[in-house]
Amino acid sequence: MDPLTALSLASNVIQLIDFSSRIVSNCRGIYKSVDGALPEHQELELVTEDVLRLSKKLRNQRSEKPGTFGLEPGKSRREFSDEHSRTLEQEIAHKALSDMCISVSEELLLRLAKHKFTGGSSGQRKWKSFREALETVWSKKDLDALASRLDQLKTEISLHILVTLKERFDLESIQNARRFEWLDKNTKFLVKELSQSRDAIERNLDMETAEEQHVKTREIVINALQRYMQDEAKRPRPIEKMKNFDMLKEGELKESDHVHEKMEFEDQIHSTDEEKFIERQKISAQKISDAKIDMEKQRIKYEIEFRRSILTSLSFDTMESRYLDIKDAHERTFDWIHEGEFADQTLWSNFEEWLTKGSGIYWINGKAGSGKSTLMHYIFKHSKTRKMLAKWSGDGSEVLTPGFFFWSGGSLDQSSQLGLLRSVLYTILTGNQNLVPVAVPARYENFPNSLIENEDFQQILCVERYHRWTLTELKQAFQRLLKEDFGYMCLFIDGLDEYYGDPMDTITWFKSTISRKIKICISSRPWVVFEEAFSYCPQLKLQDLTTEDIRIYINDTLCSNNKMKNLFISEPTAAPELVQGIISKASGVFLWVRLVVTSLLRGLNNNDQIKDLQRRLDLLPAELQALFSYMLTLVEPVYIREGSQILQIMLKYQQISAVLQKDYPQVEGLSGIELSFAIDSDDSYLFQSPVNLMPDSEVGDRIADIDCRLKVRCAGLLEIPSYWQRDSCPHKGRIFSSKIGRARVQWLHRTVKDFLESDGGREMLRKNTINSFGVNFNPSRPLLIASILHLKRWFLNMDVINGVHPLPGLVARSMATAYQAERESGQPETEILEELDGVVQQLSPMSPKRHWVEHLYHDGGMINFISLAEKHCLKYFLCAKLLASEDKPSELNLSSKDSYLGYLDWSKPAHLASHEQSLSYMSKNKRLLSIMLKIGCDPNRSCHEDKSGWHIFLRALVQQTPVQEQGAAWCSIAQLFLEYRADPSSKLVLDGHMYSPRDIISEAFSRNYPLLCDALMATIPIPQQKQPHRRAKTWLVRKIFRGSTNVT
Repeated sequence: MDPLTALSLASNVIQLIDFSSRIVSNCRGIYKSVDGALPEHQELELVTEDVLRLSKKLRNQRSEKPGTFGLEPGKSRREFSDEHSRTLEQEIAHKALSDMCISVSEELLLRLAKHKFTGGSSGQRKWKSFREALETVWSKKDLDALASRLDQLKTEISLHILVTLKERFDLESIQNARRFEWLDKNTKFLVKELSQSRDAIERNLDMETAEEQHVKTREIVINALQRYMQDEAKRPRPIEKMKNFDMLKEGELKESDHVHEKMEFEDQIHSTDEEKFIERQKISAQKISDAKIDMEKQRIKYEIEFRRSILTSLSFDTMESRYLDIKDAHERTFDWIHEGEFADQTLWSNFEEWLTKGSGIYWINGKAGSGKSTLMHYIFKHSKTRKMLAKWSGDGSEVLTPGFFFWSGGSLDQSSQLGLLRSVLYTILTGNQNLVPVAVPARYENFPNSLIENEDFQQILCVERYHRWTLTELKQAFQRLLKEDFGYMCLFIDGLDEYYGDPMDTITWFKSTISRKIKICISSRPWVVFEEAFSYCPQLKLQDLTTEDIRIYINDTLCSNNKMKNLFISEPTAAPELVQGIISKASGVFLWVRLVVTSLLRGLNNNDQIKDLQRRLDLLPAELQALFSYMLTLVEPVYIREGSQILQIMLKYQQISAVLQKDYPQVEGLSGIELSFAIDSDDSYLFQSPVNLMPDSEVGDRIADIDCRLKVRCAGLLEIPSYWQRDSCPHKGRIFSSKIGRARVQWLHRTVKDFLESDGGREMLRKNTINSFGVNFNPSRPLLIASILHLKRWFLNMDVINGVHPLPGLVARSMATAYQAERESGQPETEILEELDGVVQQLSPMSPKRHWVEHLYHDGGMINFISLAEKHCLKYFLCAKLLASEDKPSELNLSSKDSYLGYLDWSKPAHLASHEQSLSYMSKNKRLLSIMLKIGCDPNRSCHEDKSGWHIFLRALVQQTPVQEQGAAWCSIAQLFLEYRADPSSKLVLDGHMYSPRDIISEAFSRNYPLLCDALMATIPIPQQKQPHRRAKTWLVRKIFRGSTNVT
């Protein structure tokens, strides 16, 4: 290759590398930015918007207030006329420059807007980032040219204004002392007013404009003022006038630098060399200018970070989870929604027409499982939706499209109005960050008025970033935004029937939100409350419109199977009839079709013929809930027990999470890792496992195993979304394991959960999991073990979310699960809970002088694990700890002693199977009672449901069957209560009548245990006045002991 060719090739390669590197750099900047624009484009846009706004303001002010001056004393009308003519010429020049500036600004903003995008999934965002980066590199020259032209115009306007001011207030026009004094007085007043006005304008700019829009503009004005001051300094001036201006400069210097500048001013006063004075004045002005610009840049940097911290506080970790979980619509289905024409247009309101011209609310409704969420997902992500909405905006500009997908199976934020408002506000303010101070002025009050140390500012950011929003705050912020003009907006809200709360709350909010520039598309089941609210709106019933979509799905899945193709050839009549039978029986329920097609494909794998497939179809129930029940009956007998246990574990987990979400909103759904721990729950594995992360390979193996078990043992009613699977993750190692380890187990559809929570569903699961001894399965215990293993083997992978550390929520979930386990088994989980205490001891960053409970829950008044167990009412665990510390119970540091007497269950002996079991239980309760009374528990103080421990014992004594074999034990317990000052004069209400302990004890023990009864009665004082109708009341007590009367 000759040298010239080699040089040319090298030059081309270098140009390609340079071009590619600029694309990659721009792509990365666009992808990481909040609003999908390069940082330099953001800065340029802010400055351009500022120039545009100020230019319009300047033009409008000059139009409204023509440049005329009043006739001053001593001035002739001819002089006034000449001056007025010059003023009009200046006004015309000002207007021309302003118009040109406005024109260039608008053109530049339009170009910048084309290099910006918002919304979309992660994949869309990456592609758009690349596309915009490529276009940015290609169009950089045009943007630079416009920016340069705008900068020249801006400089020209600034100098033009300064020259005008110079002509009007030229010091050479002052010709006598009287005129000088007059000007001196008014100039001081003018400088003061301008200073105050400048401060006010700067504050307004802080509130009205975005990030850095005014920095460069101020820089130009300051430089122009410097040049003006230098020109003035070079002109010969009378000493008096120089002194006057020096006085003004002294005030300005004091404002900037009280010590250094004052010294320079004193030098100026005593200097006889005018050139040195001018030079020093230049240096002084330059220092003032540089300092102000640096301070302004730092302040704006702080403001950008402050706004972003507010946006961060609005976002939440599961904001897009439901949207990502919804599967894409099958290819070519739902295309009709954008086409505007349909076979029977009377069945629905034209959606295309509503997007392009309509207003208000569009309601998509349909049966459970008809595909409403899939359709909303399709609409929300489709480019045609945004193109049609752009027509609605009138000028083709992009319409803001916030979306929210309610999900009752997710976190509280995913199913509440709080989460809806946070998501919508985040979307609006991300694209309009200049509106942040408008929307949340109370939060903006925390922004420092003056520069502070970076460390202090970071603390302010931390507070804002982790702010816990209230519903009232969010509603007020949204109402403020509605008063602003941020363009056109179309909201897409899915699953309104999954909202946690009164549906009228959201209905009212929707109706108050719609306006000329805001409309909403919602979807829900056709509940009565929604029918009444939205019946007048444009709408569609989805099950009436999906016949062809179902046919497309069947053709692409079932009919494309090779064996089915052969059946179409061999059975040309029966095969199409089978397909039509599926469509007819589906009644528009897409979920039913999916399940049926899966069953028929399974039959084809077994070489089923058409008649076999038809029999399968006939056996499948048409209703979803009946279909779910039928699917579970098809699970192999060897798997049915484990499958039903998994379903019960899922139900119990969601029940516990629902209780915790108000205080710990970061508690998410059941992960595949936790479910694997729960299924294989083993005490020895729990105690032997170390506190460190599991190997990456084990994470993948566990998720793959759980995915297989859910399909085989649970008939596919539970699943792990496909995007969590091993093959969907491009990374390996730690990135891979930490990603798929967060995979959440989900119901196939919400209707599955509804079915299993019904009486029939629960009874079916109970029968499938009862053991040979007739004992029901306790799902809480394996969940408790799984929660501790999760802390041991996975916690170190978890991050702080919105400023909330995950450890307190995880511990609270373990304690709530332990409470459920105690309720289900009636036994303490002492060893497991002590293991939990030890594990968190290792994980919690704490002071050696404080227990981890005090560190994690510093606002709750708890000091140790016992106090945490007291808060969660783990009575069996606490009683076990008391028995274990019988000799030294004070070492437990009990914090709520009086509640302990309520832990004693005196009604249980009557339900135990044998006399020996009853005596053993009574003996243990007596030991516990003795310990509690010794450590200071008051038998007369309320401990449970406003009843004292003494009252609970007497009530249990009445409700027992006639005391015979355990009478001695009951009598000794009553004696123990009285020894510790149980109130003998307390009253128990029996059928509306009040009775004393003497009445109850006498009736309980006098017949079978007369000696014990007499000894006990001797310790109870006899009332001074005998109560009337004693016989009737004694008879009533006897009747109550036979179990025929209510006791309170």
